[in-house]
Amino acid sequence: YNRINRIGVPLTSHHILCTLLRLGAGTYSLTARDECTNCSQGEFSEASGSASCTTCASGYYQVKEGSTSCDACEPGKYSDDTGAKSCSFCPVATFASRNGSRACASCRATFENDHLTAEVGSSTCDICIDGFYMNEHGSCKEIPTGAYQDWHATTETLRISPGYYRFSMMSEIIYACGTTQGNCRGSGDGNISSEGDYLCARGSFGPLCSQCDSGYFLSEHSQGCALCELGNAWLGPLIAFIFLTTAAVVFVKFQHQLTDWYSRHQDKLEMYGQRGTVMFVTMQIMLILDGTHESVGGSKVPSPFGSFLDIMGFMAFDVVKFVPFECMVSEGQQFDHLDALLVQTLAPLMLLAGGQVFAWVQRRRKIGGKKHYVLSSWLTLMFLVLPVISRSVFESFRCLEFDGRLGSRTHDVALLASDISIDCTTPKYWSMRVYAAVMILVYPLGCPLLLFIVLFRHRGRLNPQGGDWTEAEIMQERLEDPVLAEEPANGFAYIYRPRFWWFEIYNMSRRLILTSVVLAFRDLNQTVVFVLFVGIITLVIEQECKAYADAFLSAFTAVCCWQVHEHTVISNALLRPPHHHPGHSRVVYNNSDPRTSPRALLYDDRDPYPLHAKVLLFILFLLLLDGGFSSGKQAIAMSSALLLANLGIMATIFAETKVTEKLRKVSSATRFSRFSRATTTSSG
Repeated sequence: YNRINRIGVPLTSHHILCTLLRLGAGTYSLTARDECTNCSQGEFSEASGSASCTTCASGYYQVKEGSTSCDACEPGKYSDDTGAKSCSFCPVATFASRNGSRACASCRATFENDHLTAEVGSSTCDICIDGFYMNEHGSCKEIPTGAYQDWHATTETLRISPGYYRFSMMSEIIYACGTTQGNCRGSGDGNISSEGDYLCARGSFGPLCSQCDSGYFLSEHSQGCALCELGNAWLGPLIAFIFLTTAAVVFVKFQHQLTDWYSRHQDKLEMYGQRGTVMFVTMQIMLILDGTHESVGGSKVPSPFGSFLDIMGFMAFDVVKFVPFECMVSEGQQFDHLDALLVQTLAPLMLLAGGQVFAWVQRRRKIGGKKHYVLSSWLTLMFLVLPVISRSVFESFRCLEFDGRLGSRTHDVALLASDISIDCTTPKYWSMRVYAAVMILVYPLGCPLLLFIVLFRHRGRLNPQGGDWTEAEIMQERLEDPVLAEEPANGFAYIYRPRFWWFEIYNMSRRLILTSVVLAFRDLNQTVVFVLFVGIITLVIEQECKAYADAFLSAFTAVCCWQVHEHTVISNALLRPPHHHPGHSRVVYNNSDPRTSPRALLYDDRDPYPLHAKVLLFILFLLLLDGGFSSGKQAIAMSSALLLANLGIMATIFAETKVTEKLRKVSSATRFSRFSRATTTSSG
């Protein structure tokens, strides 16, 4: 019994008893009189016969009493004090990667990626901070526009917002649905998956939910697929059909009365027609530009001007969008861009062929009868629809690449920008591309060339050379020329001064550049810069040429933020004395000074071209929207200003026509009085 334990306390018979009964480990006893006592929580005794227990070191803990050892804190937990009864979880944004950690390390201090963080009790920093998601490579990326996730976001768990789309769960690129945003319902709460057709609303499917099921059509109003019902699909076409039918019946029934009425008001109606034509061209350019701007990712024009453009959308003469051809196809078939291209390009050619056959039959039946200028009439009709047809042709070449990831493999796909149901790698697309290339020769290049040939044949009558002719006399003479009157296409030259008989070809080319050629640019910045450049150049050309015969068209008054003193100009024009050449018995107006021309009383070299400037202002407005310089109330205010400018121009067209008619009557009386005095003086 003369033994001592390891801590120097003599072993008593009680200690020996504890050892013999194997009750010593995890217990202690200070004296022989004391019973063996279990070590408390946070302590241990590994040897029998201990007089005291050992405290657990930091990084370790013991929750049980009478323990022979301490347990190390698991990864994700720590203990920074001795004698711990339990380990604490690492706080948010910290981690403990090994057993027995005394402290947790900071995610930001440990990893180079500042966007990594950790949940409570994490062994590593394996999630991203709020607003970021972790991709398959373990990197944190900012959650893109169109997606959302509150916490612990990964590529697979991203949720998609309404109006957006992604091709697969592994795809990191989120696409805005654009003109089909009504079909893209987003992930929502009930969607099983956040990819592909799961994101599409009822009645739609395909990439960006751009295709409609059988019995549905793509409605521009709702920007989604709507049922092929009378109230949805056919209301607009039905109203247009009733209107045109009624107009045709009225014209046939009252043909003679209408002809007489037209003869009495021919001059005024021609002025309305010329000014309305210029307004129509400007609106058509703006409408198509707006669509192109949105297709390359530009901001949508806010109301009220955006709503005004929607209302005036019929001026684009896009029959494919107006008529729901999707409701006409058989079940299981789709009306895609190729079908639309065939309709838009073959229908005018069939109309031309039918007209030629009709003219041939008429010539066979009536030998020596009136000649039918079918091609010339066809070119006149093409003036309305050429930009839309050319745009459709150029859209056939414009493909965009989309990220179509599936699993760990990448399947980037190239789809047609105007109809992403068409794969740009298929034989169908390449066949369409070849056909579109041929149509470029027919429409964007062929139509202006044909018009030039038609006008070139009559250039001697449109702008006669030699002789003592004033510009006003030439313009009056060509209006009364029976040869020119027979061919409808010559009307394109009447709106311009004689030496600019070819100017409609330039004007037509300008329209095509701004509405069709612009599609060659896929990037928003490139598109805006190109359109802005063309707008400035053409504005300068118009200002320098002053090609319009009607002074009102060349010197449009201050409407689009341009200040022109119109009444001063009119007064000065009326009060300017004519240039009298000695030796002549009549008044001769100086052709080199257009301000003294009888047909240009409102002409002034200082005046800008607000209609063309209006297009330029619209482009600048789009640029401000895209750059974020104009938003909220400011954007609405600028949109309202544009709307007022357009309405002001429309009102001015009708108001100034009446003023111009009165001025011409005064001018005619003044010229007759001056002519009489000049004749009397010459006779004397």
